[in-house]
Amino acid sequence: MAPERYSRIVIDSGIALIGEDLEAVRGRYIVIENGAVSYIASRSFSLNSAEVGGETFFLDCRAGIVSPTLINSHAHTADIGFPEIGYDLDIDSLVGEPYGLKYIYLDREAGNLESYIYAFLKLSLESGVSAVADFREGGLRGFLSGVDASRRIDLVSYTPMYMPRYMGPEHDPEQWLKGVAEDLSRIKKIYGAGNLWIALSSPHYYSREQLIKLDKLSMENGIYIASHIAETEDVRGEGDFELVKDLERLKLAVHGYSLGVDELRYLSERGVYLAICPRSALWFSGRVVSLRGLRESGIRVVVGTDNGGWIKPDLWRELELLAYLSRREGWVYEPAEILKMATVYPGELFGVGNVIREGARARLMCVASKWINIESVRNPIIHLLKRGGVESVRSVVIGDRVVSAR
Repeated sequence: MAPERYSRIVIDSGIALIGEDLEAVRGRYIVIENGAVSYIASRSFSLNSAEVGGETFFLDCRAGIVSPTLINSHAHTADIGFPEIGYDLDIDSLVGEPYGLKYIYLDREAGNLESYIYAFLKLSLESGVSAVADFREGGLRGFLSGVDASRRIDLVSYTPMYMPRYMGPEHDPEQWLKGVAEDLSRIKKIYGAGNLWIALSSPHYYSREQLIKLDKLSMENGIYIASHIAETEDVRGEGDFELVKDLERLKLAVHGYSLGVDELRYLSERGVYLAICPRSALWFSGRVVSLRGLRESGIRVVVGTDNGGWIKPDLWRELELLAYLSRREGWVYEPAEILKMATVYPGELFGVGNVIREGARARLMCVASKWINIESVRNPIIHLLKRGGVESVRSVVIGDRVVSAR
């Protein structure tokens, strides 16, 4: 799966999903020059010899669908190194910080985390995922493991979110905040100052005063905050939403299954996105994600795969489940809106241009296999949601590079 560089790439598409609206159009050439889409033309348009000869790479996707790549908006990547441990434990015993079984293994496997994260990112790219947002446990050390892994597979736009270590109620909050500030200073030197995030495993691990100071520190450093919120009725009943809802730098709420429409609308009006992980909700809590309230609130929804140790990091499965759930509720979300949750909307959130249009950096995939039949399909997007999958991702194009996944 070694990527090759091409100054010109021509894709002949059976169906292409164009622009922010994912308009499905048939028989289009997509011409990419120096990593950007130079133009999109009907197949009746005659390509000149310069566009099909020399160093041009010609990708035949006439039997498939050319789509923006997928984006995984919430993952815990390192868990993939110890799959299914404690599968029969309750959610707190398994992933509760710092005494859950997961954290015991993260400490035990500290020297292997980079290789686990790399494996996660490599599998992601092979499945058509070009960007991953990762809640990086373990403070500075855990964060740097993610950064080092991502440098080995630079085609994936990787957003490591720094998770401060939970030190327990007996720890001096001022010393904790000082340690966070020192970590962030080092992170900015190593990783750079752009697209930095702090991730909160639970608002309940901190006092309101600590969170306000953390918010101020984030504002001073241009950092966004992402937080697990209201994943279960218990944590919602204990007031986790109230602890973080007014933080200036809160940009991403994760889960939110126990939030009401008014609470979701409040976040939406503040420009906060919501990351949902439907299969994780089913596995850990036996909960079916309700979509109607999300739709009524107007909040921008993105999709993630959550814990790699217990949920196969396969966004295709999330999208298929969302299609079923939407149909179950009377098509609360149309198919194109569901696909946007894993393409267009997270592209906005993480500053990754992820639409196919003239002038945009190329970030797309060819989905074609015996499972995909575009000849007579009436709605290509629901076809893609229900029948697309890892096995059908033939090629991924990022800028001027082509990865042949099959």
